[in-house]
Formats: sequence, C-alpha cells, structure tokens
Amino acid sequence: MSESPEDLASKILTSFGITNALWHKRINNITGKNIRLAVMCAQIALAGKKYNDLINVEGVYDAYYKPFFERLISDCTDCKLIKVVAIISFYKVVDLEETSLLDQIEHVFGLESSEFKSICRKLDDLECISITDDDIATIEDQNFGTYAFYKCFYVLKELSLSNLIENLHNRRERLRDSIFSVWNCFHKKEVIDFSRSSISDAWKSLSVSIKEEREKCEFLEVFSGAIPALTFLYIKNLIKENKFDDFSHSYVNSDIILSILSNFSHSEESDTATALALIVEFLKSHPNKMESAVKIISEHWIYDDIDYANSYKRETNIIEVLIDLSKESETGFILASCVLPSFLKFSYQYSRIKGRNFVIGRYAVVITDELKTNRKRIWEWINSNIVNLNQSVLLSDLYEDFYEVKSIARKLISAELDFINDCVSKLNITEDFNVCKNLETLRQRIKAIMGKDLLQIDWSKANRHYLLDCQISKVRKQRCNRLYDFERENIAQIIKTKSVTELINFCKDIAHISHYKNIGDDVRISYVIECAFELSQESGFELWQYCIDQGLYFIPTRIISTYYSKGHDLAELVGFIGSQRLNLKSDLLLAYIVIIDNASSLVSASDFCKAIRHHSLEWFTIDGLCNRYFSAESFDNGCRSIMAALIYRIRNAMSIAGSEEFLLKFCKRHQSKTDLVKYAYISAIKSQDKFDYNHKLLKYLLQISPQFWVECCKAFPTFVTKYQIHPYEFIWDIENYSIVIESTLQYYGAMAYFPYSEKENLYSFFCNLKDDTAANFIDDMIYKYCQNSNISSIIFEIISSYMGSFRIRHYITFISSNTNLTDFRQLDLFPHSMTGGDSFAPAIKCRIEFLESLIVEIRKLKDKINYLEHIQYLTEEKESLVREYEFELKRGHKHKLYDL
Repeated sequence: MSESPEDLASKILTSFGITNALWHKRINNITGKNIRLAVMCAQIALAGKKYNDLINVEGVYDAYYKPFFERLISDCTDCKLIKVVAIISFYKVVDLEETSLLDQIEHVFGLESSEFKSICRKLDDLECISITDDDIATIEDQNFGTYAFYKCFYVLKELSLSNLIENLHNRRERLRDSIFSVWNCFHKKEVIDFSRSSISDAWKSLSVSIKEEREKCEFLEVFSGAIPALTFLYIKNLIKENKFDDFSHSYVNSDIILSILSNFSHSEESDTATALALIVEFLKSHPNKMESAVKIISEHWIYDDIDYANSYKRETNIIEVLIDLSKESETGFILASCVLPSFLKFSYQYSRIKGRNFVIGRYAVVITDELKTNRKRIWEWINSNIVNLNQSVLLSDLYEDFYEVKSIARKLISAELDFINDCVSKLNITEDFNVCKNLETLRQRIKAIMGKDLLQIDWSKANRHYLLDCQISKVRKQRCNRLYDFERENIAQIIKTKSVTELINFCKDIAHISHYKNIGDDVRISYVIECAFELSQESGFELWQYCIDQGLYFIPTRIISTYYSKGHDLAELVGFIGSQRLNLKSDLLLAYIVIIDNASSLVSASDFCKAIRHHSLEWFTIDGLCNRYFSAESFDNGCRSIMAALIYRIRNAMSIAGSEEFLLKFCKRHQSKTDLVKYAYISAIKSQDKFDYNHKLLKYLLQISPQFWVECCKAFPTFVTKYQIHPYEFIWDIENYSIVIESTLQYYGAMAYFPYSEKENLYSFFCNLKDDTAANFIDDMIYKYCQNSNISSIIFEIISSYMGSFRIRHYITFISSNTNLTDFRQLDLFPHSMTGGDSFAPAIKCRIEFLESLIVEIRKLKDKINYLEHIQYLTEEKESLVREYEFELKRGHKHKLYDL
C-alpha cells in the first residue's frame, strides 16, 4: 500500500532531524501534498529553530511559485489568467459545462462564460490547471491555488474580497476554506486586517439586505471570529430582543448563538472574555441551554495541541474570566462550576475536519509550570466555593480520564494532593449519599493512579444509608457465585436479632438506598422478608404485609420458595394470599402455583381462572401455569375456562403475554373455536411487539385459515412493520401458501391506492428467496392478472425489487400474455430507490445492463413484430439512463476531485 503524502512528508522531516509532532502538523498544513515545499519549510525550521518562524511562510511560497506566477502576469495585460486561477481556487472544482455556475462567475467576477472557458484552456496548456475529460477544471496543486487567491485578492486586488463574500455568502464553506487558508500560510497583520475589513464591509451590507435573522446567524457562524465587535453588538441585540424560536424557520434557533460565540475560544483575550459574558447573558433567559453551553466550552475550549507552546495563556484567560463571572451572577456561577473542573483533565480531544474527511484523537496535556498554576487556581476556587457546588457531579467526573495517561496523572495528582484532601474535608458526606458514593469512586481512581490510598476520608461521618449499603453489599473472602448471594448473607447477618419494628425500619432504609442509587429494591426487600420467615412465620407475614401496604416491590417466588423450604403451613400462606387486593392476590396465587407442587389441593379452579383474569405479571407462560395446575385428564375442561379468562383480559385491554403456546394447544384441541383464537391473536399483536415471535401460532392459523393474513392486514394495517418479524419465509413452507399470498394480492389490488406503510405486509414474503418456488408463483400470477393493471403494478413492484435474476423471465412472461404497450409502460422496471456513495453510477449501470439483456431476450421471441414498440420504449429508457449515467460519473468525479 502506497504512503500518503503526509506520511512521506513526515518521514522527510524526520530525516532532517525534525521530530516535534507540532512542527510536523504545521508543515503538513502549510505544504499539503507538495513534498518540495515540505523540504523548504524544514530548512526554515532548521535555520530558526522557532515554531513562530513557520507562522508566515510567504517567503517559501514566493521562492517556489513566484517565477511561474510572474510569467502568468506577463502573458496578459489585465491579469485575467490570475483571476481565473483564483476563481478556480475558490470553487476548487469548476464544471465548464454547468451553465448556472458559469452564469454565477460572470455575475460576480465579470468574466463571460466563453471567455472564461477560453482562459481555462490556455491555463490547461500552461499546466497551471487541469481540465479532465469530463470538462472539469481544477488546480492539482492546491498550494498554488491558495497562492494565486492570495495574490489576486490580497496583493494585486484584481478582484474584490468583500464583493466575493457579499455575493457568495451562501457558499460559506468555500469562503471559509479560501480565506482561512490564506491566513494559515500568510499569517501577518496586513492579511488579517484586510480579511477582517472585507468581511466587515460585506457584513454591513448583508445585515441590511438579508431579512431573516436565521440567515444572518448562519453567516456569523462562519465569520464571527473575524469581526468580533460587530458580532458582539448583533448578538447582544438579539439577546435583548429575545428573537429566538427553535421551531420557527424565520427566527433564530437558540443553539446557533452558542455556536457563534464558541468561535471566540482562540481569539484575543478581551474577545474571549466578551464572548463568555454574552454566553452568560444568553443563559440567564435560556437556562435550559446550560447543558449545551457547558458541553461546548468544556469539550472544545479546553486545550489544544499548541497551547503548551504558548504557555497556556489562552486557558489562563478563560479560567480567570469564568472565575470573575462566577462572582457576578448565579448563572455565571453555575456555568463556572460546570466548566472549570474540565480544566483538571489529563487529556483532551482533538478533531480536525478537511472537506468531508475528519480526524479525531485524544492527547495528553503537556505538564508545564503554567499548567500547574492554572490547575492550582481552579482548586483554590473549588475549595472556596465547595459548599455551593454540586459535589456529587464534581466527584463523578474528576480524574476519570486517567487510563491512558497514568504517568502524567500521577505527576499532577502528586502536586494537587493537598488541594484534593482539603476538598474532601469540606464535603457534605454526612447528608449526601451520592457524595459518599462518588467519593469512594474517586478514592479508587486515585489509588489506581498512585498505587496506594492517599485520600484522607473520615468514613465515620459518612451518610448512614451509604454505610448501610456498604454493609449489605460487602464482599467476603469466601466467594459465592453471584453478588446477590453475598447480599442475602449480609442481610441475614444484619437482621438476625432485630424485632419486626426494626425490620420495618430496615426496609425503609433499603427503599431510600434504592432511590439514591436509582435501582430497584425488590431483590433486597425480598431477602429481608425471606429472612423474617426464617426467624418466625408470624414475623414474616407481618413484615410482608407492611411492605405490601407501603407499595414496596418484592419477588413473590423467592419469598414463597423460602416459606415452603422452612416447612411452614401452606394453608396459612394461601389464606394470607387470599386476603390481599384482587390484582396482588392474583399475582401471588400464580407465583404459588409456579413454586408449589400439587397446588390445586389448596387453590380452586375458580380461583386459578380468576387469577389468570386479573394478574399483572408477565414472567410466566399461561401454558406452563396450566401444566402446573391441571392434570392431563382435567386439562381439556380447564382450558375452556382459561380461554374465557384470556378473552376477559383482551376486552379489558390487559396483556395476554405468554399465552401463545396455550392458544396453539387450545386451537388444535378445539378447532371449532378457531375464530376465538384468531381474535386473541390480532388483539395481542396490536399491543405486544414480541407476541408469537417464532410465528408458531401464526403458521398454524394460516394452515387452517389461509385468509387470516388478510384479516390481520385489515385489523392492523402496519402489522408487519410494527411487528418487526419479516421476512415471512415460513409462508413458502405452508401447503396453501399460494392462497395466502394471492388473497393478499387481491386485497391490496382492489384498493385505489396501496399505502406505503402497508407494503411490507405483502413484500416481506419475497425477501431472502432461495429457489424458484416464488418465481413460479409470480409467473402464475402474471398469467392470471396481466389484464388487471392494479394487481400487475403491485406484482412488478415486487419483481423489480426482489426477484433478482428472475426479473427478465417475468417481463417476458407478461408481454407474452399481454402485448398491450400501454399496460407494459405502466410496469415498474426498477426499484423506486437507489443506493450509492459519491455517485449512483454503479447502480445506474446495472439498470442499463438489465435493459440491454431484456431487449435481447425480447428479440428472441416469436412474432417479433408484435414487440417492436416494446423494444423502442426500452431503448428510449436505456438512452435516458445512459445520459443519467454520464452525469453521475461526472458528479462522482467532481466529489473525488473536491476531496483531494
């Protein structure tokens, strides 16, 4: 695999003894793919040994390009050659056959299209630009394009930069790339001042001519950093007038304000301070945007790969401004409290975008005295304001990015340990559970970094619920298979001498802990009730009833299983269950049947069916419950009552999840009740996404009632899409598949319009086909319905999308059965959509090849004279596709040139 120009340039720079990654990046940005320019920059770097010597490299460009550039000037009196090079540099890719683009060039730059083309040909002859076979003009050496743009717009001023910006402000990406490429290479005061002056002039005009504030903001989103004073004034007025509406096209989306102000992260210190102040003003009236503002600043304003070379001055300024803002308003304090801890990271994310290509990486901070001073300043602010900070959030994010930069983290934490322990001593660990939890996480992080415990934490003052949670979840040396086993043992140890009142308070504490941790409490509550039953039956029932009355969650099967294992009286348990409210009674009764063998001895069939009617659990199957409760002899009679219970649930809008196997057995035993099962099935799929997910019940119903598929489509039009179980390959395994599919075809063919949302109800049959069964069926349908335009249209939409190598065969079948050209022209030849990357050319080429093959096969038919019009129609379609193919080839080529 060949090396990229950037990799080759880096190797050359290394051979010169230049190993600094920043210098490599800077030189690559300046020289692009020009290796000779890279060598010249390397010589500058070696001579000066200063990074700043590579800020303005006009001398390098002059030495390389000036002789050729002056020859271009000498070839004309009005610098038109240079103008055209600069114009092509701006557009990057110019299609010389694109009339609208040539008209734009004439309007903006005053070059008539024929003259522009003529000059392009001349420049191509001079090897200054390149014109491809598709008549696309581009500059292969983009560095020369940047140089020409600079000379034309900045030095010679043959073309007006402000006029360019004003007239082509909607080409913001190209304006940004062109202007900032000049800044990148010719970074001097004159260039920057002229750029800002031109952007300012353009903005003054555009701010009047553009009527929609949204469009003005889109311009400032790119150029605000170049015109800070004008931008700040405009944003201040927007905030004052509150012209924000996230749902209006004409008003301003509030997020774009943050995007504009974020452009000042690398500006002059005063501009950065003003931008932050305006962000705070904006947040005062839009507090819901605080999270967005924090994300932008904490992810994109902190650190980049040249900050350490500039002594972290930018970060110092941002930190001081945020601290000042924190003293002025509550909003400023909230912003500072969320952003300042971000500067305590050990690494930062770096991203670079060039055209449609982007690079993302994560890099470690470079430790300097300035960095340490900034971090010290932040810690001082944190410790002086710790009472008012969200301590839990502060601890949860602190030092979490240490994994790949442990050595750097170790050095920085060593310097900050006193500040950290000072912070720890002020934390509210007595009242706040989550502060304790996150402090323990921080302790573990620091231990992982430093190799030992260094935090001075007085856990005796910790939150009572946190200490109890630690006691419950403590892992013993003698390991069990699961964490739950540890917790059960610990809970048993804690409550072994407690009274019922103390057990009740213990359950309250568990509920509080679950709330703090945002987890379920059912497992722990169940453990406590189980342990209570181990102490005594009376204690267990009393505690269980309390938990029920308080609405606490528990796992009934665990409790019942423990109760049974201790040999307690089952009649007492059934009596306790019977005393509960109806829904809970039903749940507990079904759990009892799952756990206890021969449950029918204490639970009547009537109570069992009533429990099926009113239960609220979905972790068991109806079939499994019936097998547990009924004997083989009594199942037949009992299942009728269960079916009645399921119908009751359906009519009362309750779930019948887990009933698929039961319904299948019921249907097989009582085929006269098939309509009842079909009713249950349709009701279930409307409310449950995964009902009958393996299609066993559906398959059986279709075998005995092939019209059932249409009934499903009528009752639930989006049933295949919503159900998410296509393709229905099993249809082809059913003996009467043809009736199922044909009836569906007739149903939708009778409609005036086949809704897009329902097409999967029919088309899903034809996915993932493996043999010619479907093709033979399709041929039969074509013979049968070739005179029915609605059904034929549906059939050929299926054929064009799904039938692959059988497509030509089916079109031949149609015209052999119906020679009417009008009917043939109404058929889909191709799917309604195409897939492609830079270009649809490959997909279009496949369509052309298909038409060519179809024409060949038609010509082989007997009575060719009957199909001459068909061939002519297909030939015209092919010619249209050929033109589209050529256009797509060119479009794809332009995209590739644009990315170079």
